Amino acid sequence: MILNQRSSEINFEEKVIVLDEVDFYQIKNQRVRFYQVEQMTLCADRTSGVVQQITEKEVTIVDNKVTTDSFDDVVPTGFLPLLLCYAQQRDFFSLFDHLNIPTKEVKYSHLDMVKTLIAAIACGCSYIKDINYKLRPYRATANLIGLNIGFPEQSQVNRFLKSFDFHSLSRLVLIFDEAVKLLNSRKKVDIFDYDATGLVTYGKTYEFSKKGYVSKKRGDRGYILSAGYAHNYILANFLDPGNTNHGSRFWDSIYAAADIFGFDNIGMIRADGIQGTGPNIEELIKIDKQFIIRGYHPSTAKNFSKGLYEYQWSTFEDGVSICDIGWQRITNCKYPVRVILQRYYKPKKKEYIFRHIYCNNTKLKADEIVLLYNDRIEIESMYKSSKNGLHINKLNTRNYLGLNVSIYFTFLVHNLITSFRKEVLSKLGLENIGINEITRRLMDIPAKVGDDNLLIFPEAHPYVKSLLYNPHL
Repeated sequence: MILNQRSSEINFEEKVIVLDEVDFYQIKNQRVRFYQVEQMTLCADRTSGVVQQITEKEVTIVDNKVTTDSFDDVVPTGFLPLLLCYAQQRDFFSLFDHLNIPTKEVKYSHLDMVKTLIAAIACGCSYIKDINYKLRPYRATANLIGLNIGFPEQSQVNRFLKSFDFHSLSRLVLIFDEAVKLLNSRKKVDIFDYDATGLVTYGKTYEFSKKGYVSKKRGDRGYILSAGYAHNYILANFLDPGNTNHGSRFWDSIYAAADIFGFDNIGMIRADGIQGTGPNIEELIKIDKQFIIRGYHPSTAKNFSKGLYEYQWSTFEDGVSICDIGWQRITNCKYPVRVILQRYYKPKKKEYIFRHIYCNNTKLKADEIVLLYNDRIEIESMYKSSKNGLHINKLNTRNYLGLNVSIYFTFLVHNLITSFRKEVLSKLGLENIGINEITRRLMDIPAKVGDDNLLIFPEAHPYVKSLLYNPHL
């Protein structure tokens, strides 16, 4: 507060919060309280001191009566039973019959825990503890998927995650591969994407977490998550300490995808600059794989641009020019490779920045190659949606094996939702919504369970309106 030094009197008013309850009685299931409110006006004078004036008022406050109900016919996440019933129809849960966990089954079976964990991830639970708030109070959802005694508590699910050993984790990896075959109707991968991202940890107690390039801020502690991706499905994933090179799982991801589809059925390989090294390019040429990979270092692109004339550059988009300089020799690679240069003008620096793309395709034009490379945004969007929609960056345990298990389950849900969107939501006119929107908005549509397990949705919801007026239904 700044006071005016020239004024001899300082006036201000303050409404005081009422503490005294005058009367209370109940009318038609409502509580009615009468409060006495005091409104004070304080006047301050430099010579005579402070004078206090009080005016009394009577205010009535009405609040609704609070009661409880079992909500046995209410499903707060209306599309979750549809997703889980779809999984049952596809025999998705039967894959987990081969999962051996070294713990006893008492009240809940291992399959019950699997269903609970998948339901929690699909409906957008940030942490395992959210099961107690988003799933457990509502028995209708559990009954629809065969959990007649309701969902287990979050502590039981946490113990389930921590009970995995290396043997059961290896079984989960095989289940993951089989789930890809089950949910993905394709028998061949057209373009295989590889990329890595960081998962930041806060504290030193996370097992095997290390400092490295985990985020944009150098030196953060955490893990490096690598993944292979194709046609909106995650085909492989690896979790490593934070000081691991982002490209270290490049070949592991390729061969993991080859275990699912066969090596000959893996088409073009697409990756970022961290994989654009001479040895990687040489090996891809040796095994006769098509590839589009950004070059490792910008200085190489700048050296390639020396001696080029302006007419050799063609405009690709605003501020970007490209130039196909043909087949060139690169460091640590005994085979020539086709190089496409990209030039970006930076007005603030008043200079050009150069990038380059390696490929071995002879049929595609330079602009088509650049467009194909730019489609890598799909795997980057996958990581973003996995963090914001499936909360993969919210680490539920500090145990390394438990983290691996949690990530595998998260990506299982990702692939399940992808298949659900393709085969079910597309017929409802909702094929264009992303993972983030599905878990945050679509799953949060409440519903009631009617006769014969019929789900009744609220008519006024925007998504439900689109279903009502969908001409394809």
